[in-house]
Amino acid sequence: MFTFEPGFNAKITTETQTENWEIYADGHNQNYFYSKETGAAAYFINTGSSFYFTSFYGEQNTLLYYFFLAAYHINFSAEVEINDEFPLSINPKPKRWLQDVVAPFYRFTSYNYQSNCLTTSGGLTIFSKGSEQVFKTKKQFFEAQISICEQKITGFNISINYKKISIKW
Repeated sequence: MFTFEPGFNAKITTETQTENWEIYADGHNQNYFYSKETGAAAYFINTGSSFYFTSFYGEQNTLLYYFFLAAYHINFSAEVEINDEFPLSINPKPKRWLQDVVAPFYRFTSYNYQSNCLTTSGGLTIFSKGSEQVFKTKKQFFEAQISICEQKITGFNISINYKKISIKW
């Protein structure tokens, strides 16, 4: 279901946006999604029992970025919850700069990720959410659902920045 090999193509659409993604492998044989429309790239690893992204390069208002957030770390076993942490590079630039300055002394911000996979009558549904913690204050910044039917992703929904986006695969 998350077996993306070089040469794989997908057309991802919303009501107002379309992106065409292709899987490539770089010189180090690392696989990545590439959006032809936006130039964004998201590197990933599939171990057979889990799928996870290792890095993202590009604008944070692209469909590929939303998929990067929603599918950041997926375990294919039902009823197993994943807890992980996003890289600090997803920080907005001013906050990232400030964190870089104080990093030798204190880490004041973190971005946490949580997902679980549930078996449904039509296939699988992966639920994920992300939260930002600044000092001691924690708030959710996205929530997503990925729908899988017949071993294929059919789409995903994400609520981020006070808007809900429904994406068809």
